[in-house]
Amino acid sequence: MDDETLREVLAGKPEQNEKPDPSKMHIGIKNVDERIKHRYGAPFGVSITSRYGFGTTVSILIPEDGAKPMSLEPKQ
Repeated sequence: MDDETLREVLAGKPEQNEKPDPSKMHIGIKNVDERIKHRYGAPFGVSITSRYGFGTTVSILIPEDGAKPMSLEPKQ
């Protein structure tokens, strides 16, 4: 995957002033990343590394079993 495509995937939306093209929409990966970060905190989520012509690795980091999600209750 080239750098431009990787940026588009991580951004989760088409470039500004472009019409959405369903074949180029990558909102699923961004959505999963945001949901994991919201539930477990910034250290967790989706990361993508890629070298054009060699391959792409998608990693999902979540807490091990028993880890508590971040509290959504306001601190008092």
